[in-house]
Amino acid sequence: MRGKFDYPVFVAAPKAVGITSTGETGEAVPDDLPQILDAYRAFVNWVEEGAKLEDTPDFPLPSAA
Repeated sequence: MRGKFDYPVFVAAPKAVGITSTGETGEAVPDDLPQILDAYRAFVNWVEEGAKLEDTPDFPLPSAA
């Protein structure tokens, strides 16, 4: 059944997670996870404060890559 949730849900879709398909890591490898962690923490704080619609955090939209 498809419907609207009656509670907030955090969803993230990182484009890069700090490791390539060949296992390369390091400073030259893109990593969206720190920004997602910051957004998740803002979401949790917002929920703990009552999740008022008018106080919704300004989450960045994903890039169109």
